[in-house]
Amino acid sequence: MNILRNKLGAFVKGTDSYVLLSRDQKIKNFFDRATPNGDCLEWTWGVGKHGYGLMTWEKKRCELTHRIAWIIKYGFIPDGSLVLHKCDNRKCVNVEHLFLGTHQDNSNDKISKGRQKHPPMTNDKECRNGHLRTPENTYTHKSGRYCKTC
Repeated sequence: MNILRNKLGAFVKGTDSYVLLSRDQKIKNFFDRATPNGDCLEWTWGVGKHGYGLMTWEKKRCELTHRIAWIIKYGFIPDGSLVLHKCDNRKCVNVEHLFLGTHQDNSNDKISKGRQKHPPMTNDKECRNGHLRTPENTYTHKSGRYCKTC
């Protein structure tokens, strides 16, 4: 029997029959849509413009796939928590590469790994890369001061 699967159920080819998939079948279908890439398990289906995998899950709106992977493994995401990547691969759905954190944890992780677009200057004499802070070399914005050289 040929079956065309979608996220929640399946149409049997050549008929008008529709069969709801069990949770186990949905989970298998979810992980079938990811392929190994090194230690990561990369989502290969829908990807948003921000680079994260996207999928409709449990009749809800479009959800980020790394969050779905966390829900499959652990059951829920506490309020106020984000699912963060240890590997920094936005398409990765390997639950071993995921951890829970706050918005502040996400910002700290981004800064510690050098992924902040324009790190703010905190030192009065030089930026974090050692460039002297001069009026010609400093861009001031409401969110902070930034080194033009960096």
